Parts: sequence; C-alpha cells; structure tokens
Amino acid sequence: MRFGYCFLGKVGCGKTYLSEIIIAQIRKFFLDKKTEGNIADKYSVATGNAEFLYKKYLQGGNNIKFNTKADILFIDDIGAGFDTEAYRNFIGWIIKERYVAFKRKKEGDVFVTLLTTNLKINEIMEFFGDRVFDRIVEMTTFMNFKNDSMRLSRFKQIG
Repeated sequence: MRFGYCFLGKVGCGKTYLSEIIIAQIRKFFLDKKTEGNIADKYSVATGNAEFLYKKYLQGGNNIKFNTKADILFIDDIGAGFDTEAYRNFIGWIIKERYVAFKRKKEGDVFVTLLTTNLKINEIMEFFGDRVFDRIVEMTTFMNFKNDSMRLSRFKQIG
C-alpha cells in the first residue's frame, strides 16, 4: 500500500480531519492480531503541523530522518506560517527525502504520505518551486475541498 494525498482547501473544510481518519483506518486495518500488537510496534507514524516541525527543527529537537522515512507521514498545513526561504527549503528537503524513500518502496509496503494545505495547486508550485512540486505530484493525488469552513457554518447557525 503505497499512496498519498495532498488535500487542498479553505480553513476548516475537513482536510486535517479526513487525514486523521485515514491514519486511524490504516492503524485499524494493519493491526497485527497474531502478535496482539499495535501498529506502533510494527509501523512508524509521523504527524505534525508544518510550522511546528520547522520550529522544532530550528531548536534542534526534531528527528527529521524519522519523519521522512516513516511508514505513514502526515504534514498538516504545508505552506502556512513561515514565508521564508529557509522554511521552504526545510519542507522541500522533507519532500525530497520522502520522495527518495517512496521510490525505494515496493507496492506491497505500507508507505503513506498525507499533506494538507490552504494553497491552491498553482500556489504550491510558486511557493515551493518546480522540483518540490513535481515530487509532490508523483507521490500524491490532489483532492480539492470546495466546501466552506464547517466550524464557521456551525457558528453562523448559532447566531
């Protein structure tokens, strides 16, 4: 199972929620009942907000190699927060390392990449450049969420 998604859409439209459901379902499906173990014993899962990962990296407290080689990698809000060359290079480096690992995996291996962003497709290319964008295109399927914020719609119903 080697796949990925890049979910695009407005704030609050369900991108992160869907990513978390996908991860939970993969965990449930790959639960090893013979050993009564958990996926955490068998598969590595790395999740985090892109801005948080970058701040941890700047502080020297993030194991980036683990993130890039994890069986399941979820990076939330790529392109949000910092708009600096260093940030773009950091996320670009994670994508490059992930791509190298992706190319080495076989079809039967568990290797899932989930990305979310508020950027549009052309903005991802502009923000990260052709090289990073090209790798994202090969590793993921783009899904554009067209709905508005679910949180704001609930708030409007109250008011």
